[in-house]
Amino acid sequence: RQIARLSTQQQGLMQALGEIARSLRGHRGAQQRVQAIQKEMEDVLADLQRGRLTQHTRQNQERLYQRMLDASRSIHSRGFEEKRRSIAGTAPPYAGPTALPADRGQPPDLWREALRQALAGPYPEEYRAVLRRYYDQIYQDLQPREAP
Repeated sequence: RQIARLSTQQQGLMQALGEIARSLRGHRGAQQRVQAIQKEMEDVLADLQRGRLTQHTRQNQERLYQRMLDASRSIHSRGFEEKRRSIAGTAPPYAGPTALPADRGQPPDLWREALRQALAGPYPEEYRAVLRRYYDQIYQDLQPREAP
């Protein structure tokens, strides 16, 4: 049964190879290679149809598969060049900002800003020390809550 199945698959491959041979008309070298593969296929097919599966038949079959794989690779690689081309790298034009923002991208610290405004106000010097301690204490109290 397996030999009959192999024979049927081989016949299908022969038909596909015949179509490829017809499509290669005008390409003499490729057509000759396909004809050589067809001849080997006919030999293997004749052995399979006679029920003879010898070591020679297996070697021919392996060679056929290898040739078909090579042909498949060459068909898929047609048009690809082997040479690699290189182009010297260039730096793309810089599209970022021309300068840092005044706040350097940091979110505003509202408590420090409130301290600055309070110290800039018209308060006597002894009140400024109290204001500084007050805002520093608030700032320290808020730090642990903002960290997590």
